[in-house]
Amino acid sequence: MDVAHARDPSAAREELDGTTIAAASRGEPWAARRLVECTQRSVHRYAWRMLGPRATRSTTAELVQEVYARVFRALPRYRTDGPARFTTWLLTIAHRTAVDELRRKRPSLSPLGDLQPGQPADRPDRLRERAELGERIAAEVQKLTPALRSAFILRAYHDRSLAEIANALDIDEGTVKSRLHRARQSLQAALEEVRHEA
Repeated sequence: MDVAHARDPSAAREELDGTTIAAASRGEPWAARRLVECTQRSVHRYAWRMLGPRATRSTTAELVQEVYARVFRALPRYRTDGPARFTTWLLTIAHRTAVDELRRKRPSLSPLGDLQPGQPADRPDRLRERAELGERIAAEVQKLTPALRSAFILRAYHDRSLAEIANALDIDEGTVKSRLHRARQSLQAALEEVRHEA
């Protein structure tokens, strides 16, 4: 399945330098602001996709705020010379925060829509087809278990390497490959059903 069109356009992401990270961990406002500015789009998209049907502006914003609260509490322990890049470390926290939220028993508030601002205009029929396909993929992604969903989102939408996903989810690369394979199989089977329905 080709999901390149759905990937985060900030995939060519900027890593924060050690000076900024160190200053943010000391509580310097300029550095904290820069940290959030450089990473919030990626964190927001990850949170939105993980929440699925629970995703509204307010629930997503609450989750993102909780992610950054945890990030700033843990930041003094982050080591720039450690095994994880900063964005991978941050998405590990986002993953754990999202899983904690998914474990809470909250009612489903709204369906997941593919609300990606700034996409180029296209013919109405193509836009409709793309929107329908995007909604179907989003619905099928939400049927995946949180473990499969998280691995798939990090790979397909955030363009993370197998090593980065393994690091973020605290699993080995073989398990990442297995989860991605199972997620893709499930999504491909669902999309085959759509083709037969058409």
